[in-house]
Amino acid sequence: MEADTLEESRPEDWNRVFLNSRSEVVTILLIWLFFFIWVVGVSSFFGFQGTEVTAEIPLVFGFPAWVFWGVAVPWFASNVVTFWFCFFRLSDDPLGEEMPSSVSSNASK
Repeated sequence: MEADTLEESRPEDWNRVFLNSRSEVVTILLIWLFFFIWVVGVSSFFGFQGTEVTAEIPLVFGFPAWVFWGVAVPWFASNVVTFWFCFFRLSDDPLGEEMPSSVSSNASK
Protein backbone atom coordinates (compact mmCIF):
# COMPACT_ATOMS: atom_id res chain seq x y z
CA MET A 1 0.00 0.00 0.00
CA GLU A 2 2.91 2.36 0.71
CA ALA A 3 4.24 1.85 -2.80
CA ASP A 4 0.89 3.03 -4.21
CA THR A 5 1.08 6.24 -2.16
CA LEU A 6 4.64 6.91 -3.29
CA GLU A 7 3.72 6.15 -6.88
CA GLU A 8 0.84 8.66 -6.77
CA SER A 9 3.01 11.58 -5.62
CA ARG A 10 5.58 11.73 -8.40
CA PRO A 11 7.26 15.13 -8.86
CA GLU A 12 6.05 15.38 -12.45
CA ASP A 13 2.47 15.25 -11.14
CA TRP A 14 2.93 18.13 -8.69
CA ASN A 15 1.12 21.38 -9.20
CA ARG A 16 3.07 24.11 -11.05
CA VAL A 17 2.11 26.68 -8.37
CA PHE A 18 3.60 24.45 -5.67
CA LEU A 19 6.82 23.92 -7.62
CA ASN A 20 7.24 27.64 -8.29
CA SER A 21 6.50 28.50 -4.66
CA ARG A 22 9.02 25.96 -3.42
CA SER A 23 11.68 27.28 -5.78
CA GLU A 24 10.99 30.87 -4.69
CA VAL A 25 11.16 29.97 -1.00
CA VAL A 26 14.52 28.25 -1.45
CA THR A 27 15.84 31.26 -3.38
CA ILE A 28 14.62 33.71 -0.71
CA LEU A 29 16.15 31.65 2.09
CA LEU A 30 19.49 31.41 0.28
CA ILE A 31 19.50 35.18 -0.33
CA TRP A 32 18.66 35.79 3.34
CA LEU A 33 21.39 33.41 4.50
CA PHE A 34 23.97 35.08 2.25
CA PHE A 35 23.21 38.58 3.60
CA PHE A 36 22.98 37.30 7.18
CA ILE A 37 26.47 35.82 6.93
CA TRP A 38 27.73 39.02 5.26
CA VAL A 39 26.31 41.34 7.95
CA VAL A 40 27.34 39.25 10.94
CA GLY A 41 30.72 38.24 9.52
CA VAL A 42 31.87 41.62 8.25
CA SER A 43 30.49 43.54 11.24
CA SER A 44 32.11 41.25 13.77
CA PHE A 45 35.42 41.11 11.87
CA PHE A 46 35.76 44.87 11.34
CA GLY A 47 33.92 45.89 14.51
CA PHE A 48 36.23 44.08 16.92
CA GLN A 49 39.60 44.81 15.31
CA GLY A 50 40.34 47.98 17.24
CA THR A 51 39.30 47.20 20.81
CA GLU A 52 41.38 50.01 22.32
CA VAL A 53 39.36 53.00 23.48
CA THR A 54 41.92 55.44 22.07
CA ALA A 55 42.15 53.70 18.69
CA GLU A 56 41.33 55.81 15.63
CA ILE A 57 38.14 54.59 13.94
CA PRO A 58 38.50 54.46 10.14
CA LEU A 59 35.68 56.24 8.33
CA VAL A 60 34.10 55.59 4.93
CA PHE A 61 31.77 58.38 3.72
CA GLY A 62 31.39 59.51 7.34
CA PHE A 63 30.41 56.09 8.64
CA PRO A 64 32.67 53.89 10.74
CA ALA A 65 34.16 51.38 8.27
CA TRP A 66 32.52 48.39 9.93
CA VAL A 67 29.07 50.04 9.73
CA PHE A 68 29.55 50.99 6.07
CA TRP A 69 30.80 47.56 4.91
CA GLY A 70 28.77 45.48 7.40
CA VAL A 71 25.42 47.29 7.40
CA ALA A 72 25.03 49.99 4.70
CA VAL A 73 26.48 48.07 1.72
CA PRO A 74 24.55 44.82 2.38
CA TRP A 75 21.39 46.84 3.05
CA PHE A 76 21.69 48.54 -0.35
CA ALA A 77 22.71 45.28 -2.08
CA SER A 78 19.80 43.36 -0.52
CA ASN A 79 17.38 46.00 -1.79
CA VAL A 80 18.81 45.64 -5.30
CA VAL A 81 18.53 41.84 -5.10
CA THR A 82 14.98 42.12 -3.73
CA PHE A 83 13.88 44.33 -6.63
CA TRP A 84 15.53 41.95 -9.12
CA PHE A 85 13.82 38.97 -7.52
CA CYS A 86 10.38 40.62 -7.43
CA PHE A 87 10.46 41.91 -11.00
CA PHE A 88 12.32 39.15 -12.83
CA ARG A 89 12.28 35.91 -10.81
CA LEU A 90 8.95 35.85 -8.97
CA SER A 91 6.28 34.13 -11.05
CA ASP A 92 2.65 35.13 -11.20
CA ASP A 93 0.81 31.83 -11.33
CA PRO A 94 -2.93 31.54 -11.95
CA LEU A 95 -4.62 30.24 -8.82
CA GLY A 96 -7.86 29.24 -10.49
CA GLU A 97 -11.10 31.01 -11.23
CA GLU A 98 -12.46 33.62 -8.87
CA MET A 99 -15.72 32.80 -7.10
CA PRO A 100 -18.74 34.99 -7.86
CA SER A 101 -19.28 37.75 -5.28
CA SER A 102 -22.61 36.28 -4.11
CA VAL A 103 -20.95 32.96 -3.25
CA SER A 104 -18.06 34.59 -1.41
CA SER A 105 -20.39 36.88 0.61
CA ASN A 106 -22.53 33.89 1.64
CA ALA A 107 -19.46 31.91 2.67
CA SER A 108 -18.30 34.66 5.03
CA LYS A 109 -21.59 34.63 7.01
